[in-house]
Amino acid sequence: MRLWPKHTMTASPHLRAQLAQRLRKRMPPGWQEFSKLWTAFNALYGGETGERERARVMSVVRRYVSARGAGNVLDRNKAAIAELIAAVAGILYQVRCNLVHGSKDPDDSRDRMLLRASLQILMDLVPAVERGMMASSK
Repeated sequence: MRLWPKHTMTASPHLRAQLAQRLRKRMPPGWQEFSKLWTAFNALYGGETGERERARVMSVVRRYVSARGAGNVLDRNKAAIAELIAAVAGILYQVRCNLVHGSKDPDDSRDRMLLRASLQILMDLVPAVERGMMASSK
């Protein structure tokens, strides 16, 4: 699990050392617990088939979590999901940038999935934002 931005991998040794000190001295709450739980989750998806780790992660959830179980997880995590939904706009923007600037490949199944899912979300998100803006101007 990477606990730092991608650009840190190419940062100077001084900046990497500063990051290491911050992580060692002021580890944000929950980071260690996340690492522990992800390590356990890694043991669960590790035996799944697929070349990419992301595909194995999704595969184990699809295979072993029923629709009812998924609904229960969603119900118990509404606040956290609301925070992630707010972050979805940033993800959609990144998909847009990749598409507009030619970084999406129509032959890549993951790229097709990202665009399909992004389109589905935008079809609901754009009218929801419009309604919110209209209501706020009354």
